[in-house]
Amino acid sequence: MLTVSPRNGVVALALIFCLIVAFQFPSFNDTRWNELRDHASAMIGRPPAPADEGLSLPSDYLWKSDDQEQCEQFYGLSYIRNIAQNQHSYCQDGSPSTMQCFLGNRLQGPWDTDPLCLARGALVSRGKPTSLHCQLRNFTMESEHSPEAAVKNTGVHGIDDMGSYFFDTGAGEEFRTWTFGEGSGDGGAACSAQASTNNGQWILLAKREGNVNLWHKLMEIWQAIISIEALRLARNPATGQPYLTAAELAGIRVVLEDDRAEPLDDWWTMVAGKAPVRKADLPDGCYANVIIPLAGSSSPFWTFLLERREHEVCRTPALIDAFVRRILSHLGLIPRAETAVRADPVVTIIDRKQTRKFRDLDVLAARLRERHPRARFHVVDLAALSLREQVALVQDSDVLVGHHGAGMTHVLFLPAEAAAVEIFPPVFPSLGFRHVARMRGVTHFVGHCMWHEEWDWVVNGVALPEGWTPPANEAGWQEAEWTYMAEDEFVGLVDAAVRSQLNRRPVH
Repeated sequence: MLTVSPRNGVVALALIFCLIVAFQFPSFNDTRWNELRDHASAMIGRPPAPADEGLSLPSDYLWKSDDQEQCEQFYGLSYIRNIAQNQHSYCQDGSPSTMQCFLGNRLQGPWDTDPLCLARGALVSRGKPTSLHCQLRNFTMESEHSPEAAVKNTGVHGIDDMGSYFFDTGAGEEFRTWTFGEGSGDGGAACSAQASTNNGQWILLAKREGNVNLWHKLMEIWQAIISIEALRLARNPATGQPYLTAAELAGIRVVLEDDRAEPLDDWWTMVAGKAPVRKADLPDGCYANVIIPLAGSSSPFWTFLLERREHEVCRTPALIDAFVRRILSHLGLIPRAETAVRADPVVTIIDRKQTRKFRDLDVLAARLRERHPRARFHVVDLAALSLREQVALVQDSDVLVGHHGAGMTHVLFLPAEAAAVEIFPPVFPSLGFRHVARMRGVTHFVGHCMWHEEWDWVVNGVALPEGWTPPANEAGWQEAEWTYMAEDEFVGLVDAAVRSQLNRRPVH
């Protein structure tokens, strides 16, 4: 028969009170709760329960679908970790200079990995090829002579076989301008991984694409950031230490290989915390550490954008969320909270002024204002705003409406649970920014334009030209001056997006 002393009874009541407090106040610290539990247990003569009794949950709790496994490998933190753990030396033993290349997994393309390289002891001169005192390994020959080497070299490409990315970018294109070998370049023999005339300085050579498309430009910066993060995780097999320490990170200089002035020049500050310099302004010398970053178009988010298959929403937003936070911080913008739900939504319609202009947009906007008189509608030419103003406007929007293209990059900056309406050409197999929007927690609506002949028939009653059939592809839609949608179709799409926000509004 169990008896409870008055003292133990008081302790038991105290323990029950602690339980009530813990359940009433969720912020009650777990560590503190465990301390109280163990203390109370000891007082009533019962040993504390072990923190880990070796029990495991059923496999149902740990299961991941194939889609979610792929999401983690390409869009989660595993993407960076895999790069850091997949490194190969490209110089033969005994070479004064060294080069390690780290290979990222790739979903699509003619090759199966994407290279990030770190050259140590590179002679960089203005107007001359960069030189590396390195005898390159022949991976093909090694693999032919040794089955073990063939396994180790799986997915590894020699520099001549590295792919060329959008607008002639990537490590392969970079190395086509370098000279390799003993005594390469003027003074190359004197430049080694140990002998540096620039005090161990780190530089990141950025070979940029020749365009100003916002999505392209963001991917270049993002992959440069990923390259830095991978080098912080990767360990030098010779020392067992990280290649890039926190102290060295502060000394990295981003070097732009071109002399172009681009809208996102200042955003390169996000890579290493300081403004970039031009290669033409870089002092000549022997640099201890030269980073050749992942190409912008090697980003898995490019593949995400070009996906043609429907799949589960990726539940691994760590990479994309971190990048967006970094951009907002750089711009001095405070992210809008998910809880900042408006009773009357703000709708931003992107009004292009050169190509792909909405026909009769003023009429369409008037119809929407009639249907939702309390909502605020902005019909905006983003090209007339600074990039900071664009991002701030989208952050303040509940619904974003625009054509597929660079403008839809702004789905990155919509607050979670906002809505996006993306207008595609009449024929378009890509899912566009749908996957990106859904990963960000944005509701995504899709509409399709009409061919001018169809629109003229539906809206104006003009008969279709004899023998006319719809084109089998987008047929120059991207460069067309106008795009056409039936009024009810456009208004209905935006109306659905607005109503998705009205369903979130506070109860009055």
